[in-house]
Amino acid sequence: MAFDWGSFIGTNLGAIFKQVVGSFKADPTVALQVQGQLAEAQIALQGKILDQISAQVQVDLAEAQSKNWFVAGWRPAVGWVSVVGLLYQFLIAPLGTAFSALAHHAVAFPTLDMTTLLSLLGGMLGLGITGTVEKMTNGNSTCH
Repeated sequence: MAFDWGSFIGTNLGAIFKQVVGSFKADPTVALQVQGQLAEAQIALQGKILDQISAQVQVDLAEAQSKNWFVAGWRPAVGWVSVVGLLYQFLIAPLGTAFSALAHHAVAFPTLDMTTLLSLLGGMLGLGITGTVEKMTNGNSTCH
């Protein structure tokens, strides 16, 4: 028996295509159930994320209230290291180089790796901005 290409390409192709595509359509009730389950999973995930953030805030609060300088002072120490590094890079080294050249004893001050320093400072300032936004919005800031 010979295969009939004309009937396959002509009349049956549309019916086959409709049948194949139609088999991938989801039942609307099933789609709504899946969307509901997805929303529930998303809410549960957001709850877990908020629990982790709350736990970190409690740790940060305990560190800040500690009387031990080694525990409570590491964040200010990192900030001061950043300030001293920026002061050196943008004031001390250029002015020192200029003044030493004027005194006819040229000294080339070493430069700092600004990528590392600015990454450190940017992280600290970024976290500071987040806290400021939370304070300004009374903790009602949302991420989209």
